[in-house]
Amino acid sequence: MVKEANVKGHPQVELVREALGAIADRLPAVFWLYIDCEGRWSVRREGALKEDKFGSHEAALEFLGLEAARCSSYRLFVQRSDGRISEESFNWITTA
Repeated sequence: MVKEANVKGHPQVELVREALGAIADRLPAVFWLYIDCEGRWSVRREGALKEDKFGSHEAALEFLGLEAARCSSYRLFVQRSDGRISEESFNWITTA
């Protein structure tokens, strides 16, 4: 058994605690994290009417982490500093 002292304050544990009550209650989602034409970090969930904008990369990642934790699975496309797009996913089923 893991002692409370070992997990208290751990970032992943705190993220899950914040998302409790909503974990896996949303359908799978595709998210995009990118810099918009005005230089702000933006998070967009495909199908959403608008994107959420942030003043820093860290703030965008924090928001995105909570949104993704609420989904049963997700796929994420992230704009890198060189402009290329990288991809990551959790529980995402790929087709052959």
